[in-house]
Amino acid sequence: MHFEEPGTKLFQLANNVPELVLPEIVLSLAALKIESVDMAFGNIFGSNLFNIVILAVDDIFYTKGPILSHVSRNHLVSSAAAIAMTAVAAIALTYRASRKLLFFAWDSLTIVAVLCFRFVRSIHDAIVSPYL
Repeated sequence: MHFEEPGTKLFQLANNVPELVLPEIVLSLAALKIESVDMAFGNIFGSNLFNIVILAVDDIFYTKGPILSHVSRNHLVSSAAAIAMTAVAAIALTYRASRKLLFFAWDSLTIVAVLCFRFVRSIHDAIVSPYL
């Protein structure tokens, strides 16, 4: 089993987040500035769907069997968090929030809570796992 040091995770985060997330953030903010909410929403969900399709393409070229059966279970919390956040956003399309609490609708608060849980869980795993 492979465990990464907390510093390694922080280094990866600092190096990968700007190039992976910045285009989506910039395009979404630009779309919101011109009041094109559908473009902002489509940008994020389109990117999400495209990234999932990459898994299917990777599976085609992975010759040792189904690719997801060879992925470490350490990614389970991240996968569950991604599924939960996507489900909340999809539910929010059906159930339209009529008010906000301190600039946030219920769906945004839930997504931020899931993200915080995932972040705290990864810190916990980085600190506790090496000692187990």
